[in-house]
This record gives sequence, structure tokens and C-alpha cells, in this order.
Amino acid sequence: VSEVYRRVDDAGVEILSGHLLLFNTYYSPSRAMSEGIDPLLRGLATSQKHEVDVHFSAAVHHYLNNHNGLGGEDLLARSIQRGRDHGIPDYNSCREALGLGRFRAFEQITAREYLVAQLKEAYNNDINSVDAIVGGLAEDHVYGSDLGELFYHSLKDQFTRLRDGDRLFFESAGAFTSEQLTSLWSTRIRDLIFLNTEVHCLPQNVLMQGDGDPWATATCRDGSRVTPQPPPPEPPLEEDSDVDEVFRTTELVGEDQYQLTWRSKTGADGVLEAHISLRVKAAGWVGFGVEGPGGMQEADIVMGYVDDEGIAWARDYYGVGPGVAPELDSAIGGTEDLRNVAGAFVDGFTILNFTKKFHTGDPFDLDINAQDATPVIFSWNSADSVDTSQYHGNTARGKSSVAFHLLAEDPPPIPPPPSIPDSPPALTGNEPLSPPPSEPVSGLKSVELVNGFTLEWELGESGEDIMIRMIVATTGWVGLGIEPDDGGMSNCDMIMGHVENGVASVTDAWADGYATPSADTDQGGTDDIISFSGELNGGFTTIEFVRKLVSADGKDKNIEDRVQSISFAWGDTAEWGYHGTKKGKAEVNLMSADDPSVTVGATGPVPMIKNH
Repeated sequence: VSEVYRRVDDAGVEILSGHLLLFNTYYSPSRAMSEGIDPLLRGLATSQKHEVDVHFSAAVHHYLNNHNGLGGEDLLARSIQRGRDHGIPDYNSCREALGLGRFRAFEQITAREYLVAQLKEAYNNDINSVDAIVGGLAEDHVYGSDLGELFYHSLKDQFTRLRDGDRLFFESAGAFTSEQLTSLWSTRIRDLIFLNTEVHCLPQNVLMQGDGDPWATATCRDGSRVTPQPPPPEPPLEEDSDVDEVFRTTELVGEDQYQLTWRSKTGADGVLEAHISLRVKAAGWVGFGVEGPGGMQEADIVMGYVDDEGIAWARDYYGVGPGVAPELDSAIGGTEDLRNVAGAFVDGFTILNFTKKFHTGDPFDLDINAQDATPVIFSWNSADSVDTSQYHGNTARGKSSVAFHLLAEDPPPIPPPPSIPDSPPALTGNEPLSPPPSEPVSGLKSVELVNGFTLEWELGESGEDIMIRMIVATTGWVGLGIEPDDGGMSNCDMIMGHVENGVASVTDAWADGYATPSADTDQGGTDDIISFSGELNGGFTTIEFVRKLVSADGKDKNIEDRVQSISFAWGDTAEWGYHGTKKGKAEVNLMSADDPSVTVGATGPVPMIKNH
């Protein structure tokens, strides 16, 4: 059963009123037939049927008998219960009744390991408890058939009995002459459609469809051939001149509807990875992926949204087939391969960011092309629903190609601040950052803790102080913690900063636990920041400060020549508040002269792109 029923004209082009969504047409023949039977027959003749297996489309798995958009029922659950109500024997007993023999292990049902594990869990490892419909759908198919052994032999037996017991069956002796039988045998469903409708063109075989364009083999009543419609031109790739050649941006759909921004670089493990940001004019889910051999079929898809609490969600999906909601990789034996998920809903736009490797090794992922442009597909939910199983509709989708293989050079590091005099002048917090040098500063260390949060530092010439800089993809507050007792916030020396109306504010703070930190000076300590500055530019907040390595303040932690734990977080507003999942932790030696070696712990979503 498909979620989408195609409606096309005699050239194979989607009609103006679009395809039909099954969950919107239950018990609504007027809607289903609003454009007549012809577009539906053409669509059915050129649609691939779905695999007979345990995977059901969302239209019948979640929205059966859709109740005015408020959800529905589950056809498979109903079928399981009906089988029990009517006394259908269990799966193994049905096999035995058909002479197939009983199975002793779940591995005999199917070779798909993920499905074996799910069946064991659902039936408490008891193969004799498996419902007949579940076991039959889960079976690997008989060679040359679309069915597993149970359903293959059951249907074969039933239809053989129906034929042999029907005295009016057309092949029964004496029912028709040999000439009439020849005529009947040579009549195809395609011919019946032509005889009873206004359809003029169809593929030669309306029951079999390959992966290519079905209209490439289409002919019309008069014997002419259909000329397939050329695909729409792909939008040109454009470099965003505002991002220092680090990010590249292209508008996949015009009028600011769907914008893609990306940066490709070599990760810490030496594997190429793409940092991707989607900016879509929609409040519902958004999708983006590497196109499969059949478009959405076997595609590698990312789907996500931003919920009512402002938290971004994105997961790694696999395109089971056209008209079927994608399946989570992790649900069918694959792995979740997204990192650094972040996002926000701003001024009517969903912004979703994530990182994915060019090659993951997951059989349900497709490689990003490291040599040439990668074909991609994209979509969004025009009804503003965050239910990723709901169809995108006939216009909220598209395909293109993206040059992920064009790697970007990182910008030169930002230099340290000027040396600090013995008696520093009073600071307003509005001092500009140091201008870029002509040569990179050799002592400056820089690490991207997570995508969108860069930490830079350099020891002072006296060896007694350190400059630390945070560059974070946010317009709100940023925070850095030194040596928390638990890797989080408990007994943590913290620096909190933000930029508002062009003025930077930095506070030496202390966190006793998991409440909002407060200034050292409010807790009997002292303000030990020697100098600070900051700026807000292009959606990135930069906070820079200088502090002593060793402090006599009981509300400070000393920075020592060893690996120490640090924590970091950020928010969306200038006022300190709960960070939610926008946090992380790491371990680093800030005094080491060697190249920085950082171990990053668990993190939450991280915003990536600059504001638009």
C-alpha cells in the first residue's frame, strides 16, 4: 500500500491538482475521483509496488481511517488482532498445516539480522508464539516470487482450489473456442484500460516497472511514442561571499524557500565530513539526503525539525521506496551517523544543522562523492507538521546536485590581544578585537570543541597569564567552565560573556551546582579577569579575556600544566539561562606547548551557520 497515489497525464507529467495522499482520501470517493479515473490509472500503471514485508507505509501504519488530521489506526495491529479473534493458528502451526514444517529458530524465518532481533524481542524469544501474519510477512521470499513460503503456498493452494472448483472458469473445456481463447489470452490490462477509458498513452507493460523512466517505453493508441519530459534545470551553485570562503551556499528553491549551506573538511580522524545547514521556510519537518538509484528509493535521508521548546531533532533515515515513509537506519540494522545536531526556528524559518561523514560504512548510508558533485533530494512539510511520517505533498520537494567535494580553506586564526600593561586602563567592554596579523601567531592554539564552538588560547609572555577566546555560533551568552568536580557544573570556575548592542560583558563566575552561576564578587570572591573584549559578527559571538593562571580567589580554579576538564555551554539570549542541550565537556592541557590534544565528551546540539 502506497502513501501516495500518482495522478499523471498522457505525457507522464503530474497533473495540476497533484497526486493523492491516501490518508486524506479514506471514505472520500469524491476526492479520489475529483479528476476522474484516467490520471489514477496512468499513475498506477507507472508506479512501483512496495515490497511485501513487515514495513507498512505511514498511511496505514499510523493514519488508517484518519480522523480529520488527528491521527488514526494501525492496519497491521488490527490484522494481528483479527487473526487472534478468528482463531487463526500461530505461524508455526500454519506452516505445519501446509506441509512446510515447523521452524525452531527465528533465524530460519529471515536472514535479516535486525528483523530477527525485533521478532525475538516482540515474542519473548518464543518462536511458537509468532502470529501467522507477522511471520508470513517477515519471511524471506521464495525465489522468483514476491512472497515468503507461508503466503506463497497458502495463496497458490487457495487459487488452485478456486479455479478447479469453478465450472465457469474461462479455460474449462467447452467454454470457448480455441480462437476465442487465443483472443482472451492476448488481451492485456493495458488493452482493457484503452477500451474503457479516455487514456491514450501507457507503458507497454502496466504490471511491471523497472527503475528507469516508465514513459520511456510508453506508446499511444495510434502507435506514436511518448517523448519523456526533460528534468527541470538544476539551480547553479553559488559561493557566499560573506563567509570568508569557509561556507558555501546555494538556494535549492527560490524566493528564500530552501537554502543549503555547507562546509566540507577533513575531520580529526582523517575522514572527510560535511558540516551542513538547512534553512527552510517551514515550521514542520525538513528533509535532505543523497539521492538513491530510484530517487527516494534507497536514498540516504536526514529528517528533522525544531520542537515547541526550541530543541532541534534530526535522525538518519533510509528511503525504503517511493510513497513510503523513510525508516530509521537504527531500526533496520544500520547506525545513527549524524553528529552536532543543532537548530532553531526563527522568523518563520526552520534552521537545521548537522555533520555527516562522506563515508560511514553503514549499509543504509550512501557516500558523499569526494570527486564530483553529489545528487541530492530535499523536501519539507508544507502543512507545518513535525510528524516525519507525513508526506511532503506534490510541490514541497526537489532534487539537485551539490559540490560537497570542494573543500574550504579555514580562515587564519585570530591573533592574541596586545600585551597588558602593569596598570591596565579601565575597560568598557567595547574594545575591538585585535586586527588580523600578516603572519599566523605561532603560540596560538585553536580547537573546534564541537561544530560551531571554537576555543582558542595562548600563554602570556610572562608565563603567568593566559588569553582565552570563545567563538560560538550564537547571538546569546557563552560560557566556559574550568575543572568542574563532575565534568559538568558542580564547583566550577566559570567565565560568562555576551555582546549586546555592540557592548561586550564578561563575568568571573562560580557555580556551586546546577543552578545559574553567579559572579564571584556576589559570593565573597574577587573579579580576576585582567582584560576582556568581544564582538557579535555574522551570528557568531566572540568573547576574549585574559586571566591569571594561578589565583588566590577561592572561587577560581588554577590552570595547571596537565590535562584538565572543561565544560562549555551557550544560550540564545544575552541573559544567562538554562542551556538545555547546548552544552559539552572536554579535557585539554591549556599550558602544553605541543599541538593541542583535546578529548571531547558528550555534547548537545550546536548551531553552525551564520545568520541570514
